[in-house]
Amino acid sequence: MKRILTVVLAVLCLAACKKDDTLLNMLDSMGDVNSTTIYADNGVTFRVTKVSCDGGFDAQERIAFSCNVLRKVADHEYEIELLGWNRVLRKDFLLSGNADPLVVGDDPVKISRAWSSGIYLNMEIETTLIKGSDTKHYINLVLDESSSTEDTLHFTLRHNGYGESVRPDGDLGFDDVVFGRSYVSFPVQNLIPRGGAMNVTVDWDWYVTQDGGYTLQTKTNTLSGHINSIYSN
Repeated sequence: MKRILTVVLAVLCLAACKKDDTLLNMLDSMGDVNSTTIYADNGVTFRVTKVSCDGGFDAQERIAFSCNVLRKVADHEYEIELLGWNRVLRKDFLLSGNADPLVVGDDPVKISRAWSSGIYLNMEIETTLIKGSDTKHYINLVLDESSSTEDTLHFTLRHNGYGESVRPDGDLGFDDVVFGRSYVSFPVQNLIPRGGAMNVTVDWDWYVTQDGGYTLQTKTNTLSGHINSIYSN
């Protein structure tokens, strides 16, 4: 049985670029990095002038971050104190006809929440992994070309854990793994008609719970919502 969730179509940041009424206190946002400048999804530019956390993110990365706004330097542009950040995986979606099943995998993955901001469909996801392992997992958003229509995009989130998922035919049990959370962003705005909107559904498979714990059985879950174009006609 499918579980229907609603896509949270909201920007993480409390700043609103149209009115430029950015609150001068702690904000949470997501954006693309170029050197020490963060270009948030809502059009606001944040220049990092003070760091109160571990640094180390690279230019051209995408991050989720929290900050204190120190001062306004121009319209939609602020100097900030960076309080914390997490790396965000940025990946292009795949067309179902080009998705190799052996590469995208069919291991369980959970979407904890999802929202659209800027050009992206963002997700906070959860997977199993072996603690201390450096094995890279693959996460892909696959557009089902056969079931998508003129007004609805049908995606499936796929996960390849390369042996670090608990499966009925595998050697691992839930005592052998930990649950890890991460962020991923998929640019999808080129699928949305300019000035319009599209309905969106995303399917994913995750473990069935019973008596307060997970079982080896999985089920398909579905979230649904819509995404508006950020571009005018």
